[in-house]
Amino acid sequence: MLKIILKNNFYFFLLNNILLIIISIFMIFRKKSIKKIFIIIYFLLFLISLIPLLYVFYYF
Repeated sequence: MLKIILKNNFYFFLLNNILLIIISIFMIFRKKSIKKIFIIIYFLLFLISLIPLLYVFYYF
């Protein structure tokens, strides 16, 4: 059970990190006005990506 939870969270964490990389690439090539929106999305995804880490610390 524990391994399944950690495995799912690990994939979730990887997926979010990939999304963060994509957004950061977009941020470089976008205009400054759109950048603010991307920063907010980037920050929210960063917070979501921390959830699996919290699970890992909770179980260990």
